[in-house]
Amino acid sequence: MAEEKPEREITPDIHDVIRWLDETRSVAGIQTVTSSDDGVVVATNWRVDLPIRFESEGETESGIRSIEAVSWVFPWEYPLRAPQPKLREDFPLTLPHINPVVEGEDISPCIAEVDLTDLLHSSGIEAVFGAMTHWLNNAASGELLCPVQGWEPVRRDNASGLISADTYAIREELNNYAPVRYCRYRYTVFGETNDLVLGRIETPTLGSPNSVFKAKDVGILNGIRHGLALLLQVDGIVGEYWAESVKTLADLKGLLKKLQLIDAFDARLKHVMATSSPKACAARNKARVEEFLVVIAVKRPFSVIGAGNPWELLPYRVCFTGNSERLAGDTPVYAPLMIKSTCPAMLRAVSGVEQDAEAIPISFIGCGSLGSKMALHLAKSGRYEFSLIDDDIFSSHNNARYGAVVDGFDSIGCPKVTLVARDIQALGVRVEPLKVDVLELGKSKPAIADKKFRYILDTSASLPVRYFLAHHAKLSACLMHSILYGKATMGVLAIEGKERSVRVDDLMAYTNTLCVKDDLVQKAMYGGAITRESFGDGCSSATTIMDDIGLSILSAALAGKVNQHIGENTGPGEGLLNIGHLDKDYNLEWTSHVLPATHVISRDTHFCWEIRVLGNIRDQIERESKGSSVEQGGVLAGMVCHLSKTIYVTLVVPAPDGTIRTPARLDIATTGLEEIFENIHSATNGQITLLGTWHSHTTPSPPSLKDRVTYEKLAKNYDLPVVMLVYTGGRIERV
Repeated sequence: MAEEKPEREITPDIHDVIRWLDETRSVAGIQTVTSSDDGVVVATNWRVDLPIRFESEGETESGIRSIEAVSWVFPWEYPLRAPQPKLREDFPLTLPHINPVVEGEDISPCIAEVDLTDLLHSSGIEAVFGAMTHWLNNAASGELLCPVQGWEPVRRDNASGLISADTYAIREELNNYAPVRYCRYRYTVFGETNDLVLGRIETPTLGSPNSVFKAKDVGILNGIRHGLALLLQVDGIVGEYWAESVKTLADLKGLLKKLQLIDAFDARLKHVMATSSPKACAARNKARVEEFLVVIAVKRPFSVIGAGNPWELLPYRVCFTGNSERLAGDTPVYAPLMIKSTCPAMLRAVSGVEQDAEAIPISFIGCGSLGSKMALHLAKSGRYEFSLIDDDIFSSHNNARYGAVVDGFDSIGCPKVTLVARDIQALGVRVEPLKVDVLELGKSKPAIADKKFRYILDTSASLPVRYFLAHHAKLSACLMHSILYGKATMGVLAIEGKERSVRVDDLMAYTNTLCVKDDLVQKAMYGGAITRESFGDGCSSATTIMDDIGLSILSAALAGKVNQHIGENTGPGEGLLNIGHLDKDYNLEWTSHVLPATHVISRDTHFCWEIRVLGNIRDQIERESKGSSVEQGGVLAGMVCHLSKTIYVTLVVPAPDGTIRTPARLDIATTGLEEIFENIHSATNGQITLLGTWHSHTTPSPPSLKDRVTYEKLAKNYDLPVVMLVYTGGRIERV
């Protein structure tokens, strides 16, 4: 081994790996060790296992030798960064898995699916050298293309720009064969030449006939070029790999001829020139566009790496030259890179959502801090399309915890729905912003959302909105309600039952009732003073003080709960209440409550209040009554809404000691009830109160005369409406 005197002293770590390399089985010998500013270059001879038929010659048909020169460039930071392999200058470049070749630089093979530094730190230097051996052996045997990993895209050494497209939509169209399709192509040129562009192909395609693309579609608007693209589709599977070599129109036509697409191209080229050439633009007094795009769709034997689909898309920029009506063979053609644009299909792929999942329409009421974050979380899954309803405008202090960062004039009174919709649209997701008060919208549109919307999520935290949705809206969609309490230490997601068998007002009345026994809920809802501060003129600028971190954690988790619920079925008529608690260490814990269908006793001429007995209370009364030989009963508690004249029975207080129970009589004692209800009032801020009593009949019979007399006495001496319920004959009746 010949070792030249280095200009910089080789580090002990690199010395150690050189000694290890010299003893590696795959290494036939180390030729030189040199150093430079970039690091230490170790030139080696690497053994390659050739197929038997090439062993005597020492070289395969593709040019792989039994001993290959491999140089390893060890950065001075090694082992912080991994060494990089380089191949001989005349190594065959027609093979896959070679990194783009830059003129004047060494040839670099792509020997691992992961970054070599990551491989080094996860599996050691042996894995890096082993990957080189594996790559060379596969190159020799013609097995660099692997169905498990995917088909290697055509290597483009001199990319002349980036072309963005919804490649998912394009590949979906390719399921129906058509030799050629027209597309709209938008691009902008960088620099004085047209060597570099950023472009976008609009989808869906326009179709195949010449008539779908017209001369009026060509031009320059606000610096953006508007041109056309031809999508040419190969009929059949192409199993040959090649590196990019197209530089002129003649080269492109040669490739198209090889792929049996030349006739389709030539048939459309005349229309391209008639609509888009410099001469055509001049005839219409339009600024000329410099190029048009050709995209060749080639079907490979298996999925292309990064595409999850066998269709490889190869874009070519064909440049117009002069004012000729024809393009010469030496017309410049550039090969840009095609990248996926952000679209729902990409979002689904990245999020792990099935590609064939249909978009789920969801309507958001409220685009404030919580609503903006939840909407964007759901939008990024690629699973939804939206309508956004809010009439509020953005104020600069909203930036402290908003789903978007807003500056400039947009921070001075821009509608919140516009801001959120803009971010959702940037994801390629459908969204309809409605700057309108939902209460006003409800006057003309009681259903709030169009029939296609299967879910409505209210994040407005508005009591009038909740009241309207519960009592006046005629909803066909499933209503969800999300709200934060306790300075974003508790998040609630209430989901109505099917056909509104459990309404959002039932679920929120139940949430208030939880304060009686659940200290965490009680503390969040009523346990501390709410700090509000104004950041502008007038009371309307007041906002609750809380930080963005806790709000973001809860909003993401609440969006996750929405996403989790949608598509899943709860039991018939069940409502669902999810409550998340965030502690000071940012740990989040969830509890879930399932409520059976609410038992509704409608108002009539004798009693103008609707009574809503929560399903869990109805079940409790039924359990205590069935099979008992004596009358059972207790005290009822719950909420009263005077605006809607609705009573919510949410809690049963057991009858105190001393209560008399006989087969035909129940006398409920009152010992301790005053203290119990004082505690209930205190825990719930007066929201849960005494409503009345319930008792059962041991034999099916309507409320008795004594029941009615007792009710009249209670109602006479009580300011609130009194509820007396009887369980008889397997059902609950009002006295």
